[in-house]
Amino acid sequence: MKQFLLLAAAGAVAMAASAQRTMEDEYVPNLLVNGDFEDAAYVQDIISDFTWEFYDHTAADGADPWMALSELPGWCNIGNSTWMGWCYIGQEEGDDYLRPEDDLNYLRLQSYKDNGWTDHFTMVGQAVNNVTIGKTYTFDFVAMMAISTTGAWDPWGTPGFGYAVYELDTTKSEPTAGKLIKDTFTSDSDYDWGEYGVDFVATAADIYVEFYLSLPWGEGNDHDNMYVMVDRARLYDKEEAQYNKDNGIVVNGISSVVSDNNAPVTYYNLQGMSVANPTQGQVYIRKQGNTSKKVIF
Repeated sequence: MKQFLLLAAAGAVAMAASAQRTMEDEYVPNLLVNGDFEDAAYVQDIISDFTWEFYDHTAADGADPWMALSELPGWCNIGNSTWMGWCYIGQEEGDDYLRPEDDLNYLRLQSYKDNGWTDHFTMVGQAVNNVTIGKTYTFDFVAMMAISTTGAWDPWGTPGFGYAVYELDTTKSEPTAGKLIKDTFTSDSDYDWGEYGVDFVATAADIYVEFYLSLPWGEGNDHDNMYVMVDRARLYDKEEAQYNKDNGIVVNGISSVVSDNNAPVTYYNLQGMSVANPTQGQVYIRKQGNTSKKVIF
């Protein structure tokens, strides 16, 4: 994960809203588990070891205390630290435009610091196995963000939000980003939900996707409250989705619920890795069709 600040400093590709998310959900064979963050099996708790930098946002002053995720079905490498930023599940009913009315949960990456004594960094990722090398895939989502650009950021670069696609480092026992395929980074704020995405060509059969938030060291960046809210994340074969749309083949949404019962079952561990031979008594994410849930095998 140490690659991120280097990527940001090197000037990654600027992100543009409404650039790639052009395919309706019902035609998308989404390869991400829990991309809408609606799986209720997540675990988060009130930050109990907050330092002075958290004092302004605790129950003591009448505000809702901040939470930090420790488990998020389908996702892994949740970057939480009272000194480096953290993630949590927030709730807000959708506006029935970019987020359906029944879409309640979203993922929030948060950073909050005072006077820039340390670099703040948080991330969350997911491993995706058995994609087809050479095929074009789309990684897209909706997001709302507030990026602080006050303070003196030299020499460590500009604060911002990004998302990246990597080859999965299969030499590691835990899901780990390997060779970079594509990285997108922005320092622009957008206080309304917008559409974001990127197309990429798979260069490995196993890949790793990630959201990240970077707030580099900078003297004078007093109480910078930087965040991004992410929802409706999708990863899919662009050609297959277009074929489904052209032929009216619905693979997601209400009409897919019945067919889920006959769909093959795949198990994932809590780090998002596919498990071919689950062990009895262990906790897994069970995915069948478009339905995912946390189970004890």
